[in-house]
Amino acid sequence: GRTLLTGLAPLEREALRFFVQYPRVQHTYTSIFEAAWPEDVQHAAASNESIQQVIRGIRKKIEPNPGKPVYVVTWRGQPEGGYQFFPEGRPKG
Repeated sequence: GRTLLTGLAPLEREALRFFVQYPRVQHTYTSIFEAAWPEDVQHAAASNESIQQVIRGIRKKIEPNPGKPVYVVTWRGQPEGGYQFFPEGRPKG
């Protein structure tokens, strides 16, 4: 269903909007950053850690158990990992 989320910080809202637009896709840190961060910030303060902080904030607000996420899931890759969004929850198996 559709649930209105309130209390999201601006970067959390933009990152979540990006995930909702492109669900189930393995998004890299770079693609999340380019989609969610304002252009004037993009080249100044980008880091994987800043993205991880935003994801932690989103997880605290949407995950039943933020320590074991089912909606915003980490994936690891080389040279760069990132996150996937599963609106129905992570697939079993």
